Amino acid sequence: MYDIMYIPDEYGSVKSEVGLKLSDSAMKSYFKENSSGKWEMQIPDDSIGRQSHRWPIGFITSGCVQGSKKLSAEGFCEAVLLSHLREEQWKEMLLKQRRSEIYVLVRNLKSVAYRLALASIVLEYQENDIEFL
Repeated sequence: MYDIMYIPDEYGSVKSEVGLKLSDSAMKSYFKENSSGKWEMQIPDDSIGRQSHRWPIGFITSGCVQGSKKLSAEGFCEAVLLSHLREEQWKEMLLKQRRSEIYVLVRNLKSVAYRLALASIVLEYQENDIEFL
């Protein structure tokens, strides 16, 4: 998310050059604006808050189609954080069990319930990236 610039529109929503839209309340729950006007990740101050904090690594921009046989969604994620998450997951697995996909938790911004999902880093599939997109 570091390379996405957020620009407020006339309705108070925040959007990026690539079409990402967030309400002001959602934006302020994840990010804070510093004195230079740039947004940075909001990290809890207390130790308990830091231990239980779920780091947002991205945003889903298009969800699954209900009733579809092939469930998939697209989003923007920080690739470095996704790869670190995969490394953490691989530490607990045998070599044969390792997958290129990463287990992530996703939720609707208005919900508190998380669902398990699989994420892939498209940049790792450079040979097939045009086919994938």
